[in-house]
Amino acid sequence: MALLLLVLAATMPKQGIAQPLPANRLHAPHTLLPSPFPFDRILNPDTRGILVGPYGGINFNMHSGQFVLTENNIVCCTFDEGSGIGPVFGAKAMIPLSEQIALSPRLAYESRTGDFETTSDPVPIFGQNNQVENVIFTDRLTANLATFNIDLLGTYTLTDFGLYVALGPSAGILIGKDFTKTEEITTPDGVEFQNGTGTEQQLFTGELDIVNTLQFELRGGVGATIGISDAIFLNPEVLYGFPFTKISKEDEWKTSPLQFTLGILFSI
Repeated sequence: MALLLLVLAATMPKQGIAQPLPANRLHAPHTLLPSPFPFDRILNPDTRGILVGPYGGINFNMHSGQFVLTENNIVCCTFDEGSGIGPVFGAKAMIPLSEQIALSPRLAYESRTGDFETTSDPVPIFGQNNQVENVIFTDRLTANLATFNIDLLGTYTLTDFGLYVALGPSAGILIGKDFTKTEEITTPDGVEFQNGTGTEQQLFTGELDIVNTLQFELRGGVGATIGISDAIFLNPEVLYGFPFTKISKEDEWKTSPLQFTLGILFSI
């Protein structure tokens, strides 16, 4: 019997004794990739593609440089600084060339409105009791200029949320050049125009052939493409224009627009 028990014990599988796992194996990783995972541009490329869409906003137009208006070859008034606000609307695209660089062509309508004011030299007249008095006139000019613009900007993305800087040329074709000129008697009190218009009258309204049809400038600024879905992006942007050409054909009149716009771009 003792011999039989020894044979059975030798043929049975050995039972191991439970041993604790080494400390470095208690939390074995479930993956061979390092943590945190690196972002792979090859396996996970930027899927925006080309962005296209409309945009709109306003131009703050800053006019500088002296120019004159004449009547029968006689200078009637001289204007200098001016400013105005006008609408902007158009369409743009963002065409990526690399992870950070893109081309952005645009087509847009832009208003280059400007308001100007100047004061005349004293003009002697016979006033009350036929006494000589000096009259001073204030001349005002409103220039309603409109351009069709073609821009080609380059953008360089600075941050992950789409902040970029932009720079590039802009060409404008003048499609509207309406002017309105008024004159007001500012001193002395009580003097009015004889035509019954009181102290102010409109001297001219219509087109003036004093401006260049083509306008060129360099534009630069900042913007952002902010994703609101996988394929739709908000695009706020601020641009400033550095003029290469003059508004006036003969004088120094130029305009520099400060442009604020908001676009909605769609990935295609």
